[in-house]
Amino acid sequence: MASVEKQLINGFMVNGYRSFHGEPQKIAPLGRMNLFAGTNNSGKSNILLAAHTWIPLCGRGSSTVELGELDLPQLRDDEPVPPTTFAIALRLTNDELVALLLDASNSRRKRGEDIQRFVEFLLRLPDLCEEQDGGYTMWVEWEWSGNSLGPSRQQAQRLAQGLGEQDRNLLNSFAAEHLSQHGNAQTELLSVLDMLRATFVPPPISIVPAIREVRHDAALGHEEWGLDGLGLPRLIQTWLAPTAANHRRNRRKYEQLNRFLRVVLEDQAAEIGSPFNGDTVHISLGDLTLPLSNLGTGYAQITLLAAIATERDSQVLCIEEPELHLHPTLLRRLLNYLMDYTTNQYLISTHSAHMLDSPSVTLFRTSHNLDTGTQVSWASAASGRAEIARRLGYRPSDLIQANVIIWVEGPSDRIYLNHWIKCTDPSWIEGIHYSIMGLRWCAYQTSDGRRNGGAGREPLRVHLASGH
Repeated sequence: MASVEKQLINGFMVNGYRSFHGEPQKIAPLGRMNLFAGTNNSGKSNILLAAHTWIPLCGRGSSTVELGELDLPQLRDDEPVPPTTFAIALRLTNDELVALLLDASNSRRKRGEDIQRFVEFLLRLPDLCEEQDGGYTMWVEWEWSGNSLGPSRQQAQRLAQGLGEQDRNLLNSFAAEHLSQHGNAQTELLSVLDMLRATFVPPPISIVPAIREVRHDAALGHEEWGLDGLGLPRLIQTWLAPTAANHRRNRRKYEQLNRFLRVVLEDQAAEIGSPFNGDTVHISLGDLTLPLSNLGTGYAQITLLAAIATERDSQVLCIEEPELHLHPTLLRRLLNYLMDYTTNQYLISTHSAHMLDSPSVTLFRTSHNLDTGTQVSWASAASGRAEIARRLGYRPSDLIQANVIIWVEGPSDRIYLNHWIKCTDPSWIEGIHYSIMGLRWCAYQTSDGRRNGGAGREPLRVHLASGH
């Protein structure tokens, strides 16, 4: 099983772009699986578009980018349009900052004590640094001007204006010894920010649109296919009959997708394929082989999304509304697959409350009004998730469908319960076979031994052997 311990992007900030025109919005801290939930027209898609547009351009130096008229905020005539800015959250420890500045220093006398004092100075700058989880998040900005994205002189100016005399002397002394540019605080800080920018290597990033359909196009090249479903049959063919150079990788991905489909379809003989003419995708179930379209739209959608995520490796994948056409159980199975068997980081826009209670997701609430634009807030507590569900129009009766509820006192109880359940039956998956919702743990088992609901539900009993 593949897993990623450290996400690709720790966070980003955006303003002056589409529906972002109030206070700069920080989308952080990001995890592996990030959900952006809100009502229609609250700016969820613009978050994904901002990430897709600006993240690839961030790095050392400037990058050319063309923005259309509607890519800038559409405001009333008397309202000033804020400058278009984008920032990346860099997670650096004290030791990493010291090593970075030592490496970039122009001085032949690279004294660690000088560097350490300067790092302590940087960590005191509130517009640049935030302390978090034993490390530091450095917010390094870019600004768009004249169709190019470059270092933010505005950020350097803000930092310089907030310096006291003692800090100015420390900065000037460090710059004279270690930096190639010195003379005034703003220029020196801009040089330091440029060092920090050099540590960021933009990861590949793609958007999966909300409108998706599995279809064939004979005009596509041998390796071509689209994230909207165009050319999926050709992708399956490259996995079925890979070149020698890609044989192990592609066969591994093919078997991985088949394992997922066998769980979804509840058939251990299920297998995906594509005919020689590549005009469709078919699924074999026992002795029966059917086109994917004959299995229903939901199965086509979950197969497409799983195939896209399986093909990508260590990328940022933005997905618009994966819940379309998916039953809640299929949706939860998809989320588990993405987390446990792929190596990507996910930014997902959604209207579905069925993903909100998953312990593996990082949840953000989006809202919008004409005066402040899109606002994004991190829903770190259970109350925040409940408020998002309420705003999406869900009631408790829509979400809780179990006839056994066990009340617990704290988050540690969830850990114990999950461990005991795994000892009883490792096949049970939280969020699919049972749910833990804040202070509530819900589970059921059908009378014939299946654990997927339906008639004849019986209470789930966990028997613990003595000494365990």
